[in-house]
Formats: sequence, structure tokens, C-alpha cells
Amino acid sequence: MRNGEAFGRLSVPRPDEGLGLGTRSFLPLAIIVILTAAAINAGLAQNPPPSGVLISLTSDRSELTVGDPVTLTIGVLHTENQAVVLPRIGPEWGPFEVQSQTAAQTISNGDGTRTTFQELQVTLFAPGEFETPNVPITVRNPDGSMEEVFSNYVRLTVTPVLAGPDEQLKDIRSPAHLSMPVWEQPAVLISAALAGLALLVVVSYVLYRRSRHPEALPELAPDPRTPWEVAAQELDRIAELDLPGRGNLKGHYTLVSGVLRGYVGATYLGDGVLVNASDMSTEEIVAAIWQSPLDHRNARLVVELLREADLVKFANQAPSVSRAHEAVAQVRDVLEATRPDRAETARAGRSAGWRTTT
Repeated sequence: MRNGEAFGRLSVPRPDEGLGLGTRSFLPLAIIVILTAAAINAGLAQNPPPSGVLISLTSDRSELTVGDPVTLTIGVLHTENQAVVLPRIGPEWGPFEVQSQTAAQTISNGDGTRTTFQELQVTLFAPGEFETPNVPITVRNPDGSMEEVFSNYVRLTVTPVLAGPDEQLKDIRSPAHLSMPVWEQPAVLISAALAGLALLVVVSYVLYRRSRHPEALPELAPDPRTPWEVAAQELDRIAELDLPGRGNLKGHYTLVSGVLRGYVGATYLGDGVLVNASDMSTEEIVAAIWQSPLDHRNARLVVELLREADLVKFANQAPSVSRAHEAVAQVRDVLEATRPDRAETARAGRSAGWRTTT
């Protein structure tokens, strides 16, 4: 049984409809969620999926014309003690162009399960039959283990804008006799052109005067520290901040994952070319790290730490204070296990230039 088939057409609220805004909008949603959850629980009793979650990728229509937007809804049914992270999809998604993506929302179904969902608005610019790529979804189980599951696909049919007899080009009609707008009259156009020319002359003169007396800009001295030294010193600073003890878990994991991304990007990604891993998604780093020379044990630890940070930052997970401090210690373990010798440190210091930011 495919996850998407088991989930079916689970209706989820659109972000612009809101949640809990009165009996009129809440009652139909509650009825749909309760009835759907009951049907899904009956299906799970006969053939439970390995991951324990049900995933549905649906579209608001199956046929569209070239360039028309279509709304896709990703829905995940899971237990209350499971956390789900939906991926951030880039502007190009296979043959689709992603126009917008809403933030993930989670609602309680009232029976020990929750539904996490988000919407994508996509479009296609070529006619034919298309299938959406499967969406990778990260699930964190109550025991701390993490799984990656995939959605079903949606098939869409795109037809040309012109169909049938309308595909034949028609003769061009003669121009209609309309009164000329004021801004298209010759006198107005000439005045606008002269005003633009005068402005161009003034701007050119000002730039010329400034070029004769350029302001001296201070030179930015390169950071003499190696990536390893930057990461180690930043971890010391994070430990002194004690953000978990002050209740700021998201800020803490943002800084810790930033250190890890910077060190891995500067040291192991890019085949000798400096890579700014802060601009990469977690899944892009995961795919690249398995192809890097980093040993399997530390690569696995990097992947687990980055995904744990995503759960805290985007899925509102709240690990204990001790676990948050332990994450810093695990990053130190990765640094110690990959510490270069003196010669490698000197070479890395001349090419490193990344810094972590708060």
C-alpha cells in the first residue's frame, strides 16, 4: 500500500482560511478530520506502513493549460509524539516551476494523531503529461530515531492555450480609432525625453566629480584563522552564552548548526573550492557529505546534528537543556576527529574565509 493511496484525499485547511476562527469554519474541518482519521486508523490496523505515518500529495485539479498555476497540498498524518519536517523546495522542481510555498502547519485531530501540511503553487510551461517528483519528508520518532519517507506522485495533464480550431492564426484586425492618451502625444514625449536627458547630464557630472576625488576605503584584512580554529572559538563563545539555560533553544541550535555548516563547507565540500554551506539546504549538504572524504562515522554524526537542528528550528521540538549542551560537545568531537596537522592547517588558513553569524 502506497502512503499516498492510504492517505487519500485528506482535506486540510488553507493558510488563508485560518484555524479556530469560529464555529462556522471549525465545525466542517473537525468533522472531516475525525472521519478521515477513523478511516485511516482502520486501514492501518490491516496493513500498517513501516514508518507509522501516512502521506498524501494532492492537487486541486488534474488538467490545466500552459502557464496556469495549480495548488498541491502535502499532508502527513502522524502521532502526537512524532515530529515531521517538510522540505523547502527550490524554485525549480523537476519540470515544475514553484511560484510559492506556505509554511508548514500542524493541527490536532483529537484522537491522538496530528496532521502536518503545507501548500505549493506550481506551474508548467509545456504541454503534455507530467508527474510530480516524490517529496522527501523527515520523521522523528519518540525514541529519537529519524526516518526519511516519500510522498506519492501526482499526474497532471497540460494542454496548449489554443485548442482545436482556435489554433489557426487569424488575420490581424485593423487598428481601432481611439483618442490618443495625453502621455502619448508628441509634445509630452519630447518634454519627457528632454527632462530625462537633463537628469542624465547632472548624474554624469556628479559621478565625474566623485571619480576625481575618490574616498579611501579601508582594506579588509583576511581572517588568518583556519576553519578549524574559527569553529573551535565559535563553539567556546556559544558555550559561554548558555542560550539553552536562558530558554532560547532555537537560537542555540541556529548557532551550533551554523558552526557545523561553515566547517564542513570550508573543509570537505567543493573539492578544494570554498563552499558557503549556509546557503545550502540540509538535504543538499547531506547528499554532498556522503560523497566527501569525511569518514562514515563523523559524516553520520554531522547529518544527525543538522537534522536535529532543523527539528528544533522549524518543527518546534524542545530537547532538554542537557541535550542542547551535548550537541555542542558532539560538534567538538567532529572537530577533534578531523583536526588537521600543522602543514594542512597552514594551507587551509590561506584559503579559508567563512565566518559564522548570529
